[in-house]
Amino acid sequence: MTVHAVPTALPIALDRMSPVPLYHQLFEQFVAAMEQGALRPGDTLEREDLLADRLDIARPTLRRALSDLAALGLLVRSRGRGTVVTERAAAYPSRTAQEARPPAGAPGPARWHVLRLDPDHLDAEAAGALGLGSRGPLVYLEQLLVEKGRSVSLLRSWLPRVLVNPERQDLAVTPFARALREAGHSIASERRTFNRRPADVAERTALGLHVNDMVFTITGVSFDGQGSPVERTTRSALLEGDLLGAQLAAS
Repeated sequence: MTVHAVPTALPIALDRMSPVPLYHQLFEQFVAAMEQGALRPGDTLEREDLLADRLDIARPTLRRALSDLAALGLLVRSRGRGTVVTERAAAYPSRTAQEARPPAGAPGPARWHVLRLDPDHLDAEAAGALGLGSRGPLVYLEQLLVEKGRSVSLLRSWLPRVLVNPERQDLAVTPFARALREAGHSIASERRTFNRRPADVAERTALGLHVNDMVFTITGVSFDGQGSPVERTTRSALLEGDLLGAQLAAS
């Protein structure tokens, strides 16, 4: 990868009145810049102290956004070279591309298979993450990514039941983001956390793992334009066979 020595100063606008945390607003704007080509592989970002001063934010806030990007393999941070955009940024999927993932049974080297769809699911943890307390019900979707004949990633999604109508939408083939948009709740931002932990029962069953086998996870909560939580997701991946796991392993 060729490193461009001149730091790239992006026009970044932060909404300090928004309920979306500042670090996540930064994360989303950096990702958008990568998707739009404003940040290219090899570009060097402004020095951390200068960027924090320019945006009038605390350095820990900026570091959290940059760390989340580095955990996805989109940035490399090192002394001497600074923060550099990686080759992965050029291929990082946009939200539109994620919504266009092939339905279950579609041809191709990698396919999503719907394992479970429950329109009246009860899950206190997911409901709490969506601001519903311990109440429900939720719409729950469980999908398995099979790549070259191998199960490599499990994606679990939860929606508040009041936001969508499973009787009118085939949620097994309609991406949740699209279903939310059609219901007037377009996803505007997402907060993500990263973890490495032993696989739970669902992950062991779907991915063919054993007790104490480790998985890498990205857990996200998506928000609409008013800052209300509208979707919770957890993606679990193997270290081998899936770029997500490999990138998290390197972080």
